[in-house]
Amino acid sequence: MLQCARMFQVEQLIAVVSEKIQEFARETSKYDTSKRATIRKVLRYMDQNYSKGLTLPKVAKVAHMAPSYFSMYFKKEIGENYNQFVNRMKIERAKELLQNPSVKIHEVGTLVGFEDSKYFSRKFRTVTGMTPREYRESISVCKE
Repeated sequence: MLQCARMFQVEQLIAVVSEKIQEFARETSKYDTSKRATIRKVLRYMDQNYSKGLTLPKVAKVAHMAPSYFSMYFKKEIGENYNQFVNRMKIERAKELLQNPSVKIHEVGTLVGFEDSKYFSRKFRTVTGMTPREYRESISVCKE
């Protein structure tokens, strides 16, 4: 039951984050400045390439900025540092994949761009408070 309650809290958090992203997108469309156009371009690129190694220099190049400047720019515009954002984005994708029991946990990590399954598990736990296996088990308990 505690896991179900935690899952409910996680789902509520996801809903809030999703609403904030949608709100950000609406605001961005209202004020189409070059900075906002750049951040939209970067976020779209990241969304389409999250499993392919989103290094800071590679994404900075998409924005036509030096990596150090892009890092400051990203934090100012998004409100979160680049690496934290990328890891959180990958974990959100992993949570979707973990709902499919036919996909092995180590495969989930690889599919979302983590080459090392132990590192994936560690990052997953940091973001969600549980391991990928615990998360999958809590999903199956809540579905029953």
